Amino acid sequence: MPDWNRVTIHPCAAAKLPDPVVVQLAHVCFHVADLDRSLAFYRDVLALRPAFEFHDENGKRFGIYLHIGGRSFLELFLGSVDAIKAHGVKIERDIQTGKDGTQQAWIKDPDGNSIELFEYTAQSAQRPWLG
Repeated sequence: MPDWNRVTIHPCAAAKLPDPVVVQLAHVCFHVADLDRSLAFYRDVLALRPAFEFHDENGKRFGIYLHIGGRSFLELFLGSVDAIKAHGVKIERDIQTGKDGTQQAWIKDPDGNSIELFEYTAQSAQRPWLG
């Protein structure tokens, strides 16, 4: 790791690029060992507000969305799946409506990290938080 006191910053060279497929970061998903402990940290220490929860068929909570501010729950917006396919990226799970009412598709990055691409809909659970 570099000595951050000695690091210099250099602007990236401007390049002619196509319009971005990903237009905004909306949420990041962390898989945690202890949901209550993690919730206490993000809610009580970082003051993120719980927005909505996911419960399994037995009523047990297994996930929660925390609102950061503005449109951010920390998620990648869906641009065009066809544009992504054109780059040879395999769509792991094609477009479908998620439990939260968003349109979702899943891909993997070169390291195998799952990336959810999504688009808010009128039925999205995030809608009240979007401003």
